[in-house]
Amino acid sequence: MGQAGAFIASPSTLSAFWYNPAALAGQGGLRLQVEAGLHITPMSYQRAQDPVTGRNYPGVNNLSPLKPAAFAAVTYDFGIEGLAIGAAVYSPTAGNYQYSETGPQRYQSIGADNSAFHIHLGVAYRVFRWLSLGVTFGNTYFRTEQKVAVSGSPGDPEAIDFSVPFTISVSDPFTITSNFGVRFEPVKELSLGLSVMPPYDVNATGTAAVKLPSALSQVEITGDKVSLNVSFPMILRAGIRYRPIERLGIEAAFVWEQWSRNKTIELVPDNIVVNFPGVIDNQQLPSFPLDKRNRDAFSARLGVEGRPFDWLTVRGGAWYESPATRPERFDMTVPDAPKFGLAIGASFNVWKLAFDAAYVHVFALPVEVTASEAVALSVFPNSTPATVGNGRYEYRIDMFHLGIRAAFFDEPKPPPVREPASEVVMPASESASEPAAPAPSSDATAPSTMPSP
Repeated sequence: MGQAGAFIASPSTLSAFWYNPAALAGQGGLRLQVEAGLHITPMSYQRAQDPVTGRNYPGVNNLSPLKPAAFAAVTYDFGIEGLAIGAAVYSPTAGNYQYSETGPQRYQSIGADNSAFHIHLGVAYRVFRWLSLGVTFGNTYFRTEQKVAVSGSPGDPEAIDFSVPFTISVSDPFTITSNFGVRFEPVKELSLGLSVMPPYDVNATGTAAVKLPSALSQVEITGDKVSLNVSFPMILRAGIRYRPIERLGIEAAFVWEQWSRNKTIELVPDNIVVNFPGVIDNQQLPSFPLDKRNRDAFSARLGVEGRPFDWLTVRGGAWYESPATRPERFDMTVPDAPKFGLAIGASFNVWKLAFDAAYVHVFALPVEVTASEAVALSVFPNSTPATVGNGRYEYRIDMFHLGIRAAFFDEPKPPPVREPASEVVMPASESASEPAAPAPSSDATAPSTMPSP
């Protein structure tokens, strides 16, 4: 993070599980790493005036802007030069936020508590001095609790008395995911890295809970099972690092994310039936397709790492990232604008330990939506939809991370040393008539004594 994510060509920590697993092969001995982070994500939304009724809306702010992130990993070379085998558990970030239940954003979102973490095994090997290959694979756990208002009004779709908070809680505990990497080092000063994370789909199941307002006290709801289908992108990363001197590295990196796979998030009620005497007669709730129509995103990153002293490593970097969300589909659930990031970091190296710290600030451009396609969901299939996404969105992100790393048994392994040949003793009859021959050696230049280990 201290290098703004430009850490793909030759990552020197176990974060290679995420950035480029081939680089694990360059980390010998027993390696341990633990990291924790906190992301602060304030966001505000000023909904635009209703062009039909002239209604004005109050501003909205995220009431839960703190998001945790974590990483833990271990690898070992088992005494084999260029090999690394290990495991990691990590969460890119948690996605929790909270807004007013009666606020003007309620038909976009009221709140969410999202979590996903990977449990991956990793194997990497340096095939040649200039080529390393690596792969991580394992399970990804996904869970989300989402709360949004749906309209239960037969008239005005935004009538507050008919606003129905709808909470889903679903999870998918088993999804196979992986990451493949390759690293080239044609010369000592230059490293090139490439990694690919294949796409995957989450099919989560769980329950739905409905909180009926007093105006809908006569409504009867049976059933509570729902499923949620979400597509995650393929991610390609590439980087090139140049070391003009031993203690300085400069890396440029590019990342492409295939978010166009995430066209629709499908929420499917499983036989949830609504009965409202005189209004709705045992109607089964339909599927709610959340039309995202996301597009692919890319980022360009530049990072610098220097080691002015043996005990200190300093880092810095910057990046630009394009948004995956289209302006007409922008909403409170996944705010994503064109953004720039600045990063700094440092490591304090003591004995076999390194204490890491990093800070990142993300500047996101304000988003003004005037032609929103986000509409209020309604339990009435043929109801007139209300546009609920127009307005001005603003947000930023501050990331703080601390970590500790340890490396044991990572000294360079000495090449095998051949035992010198024993001195030949000539028989007495031969030694009296011929000069003694020199002791034979497997290496003509071998020293006469054993080298020190």
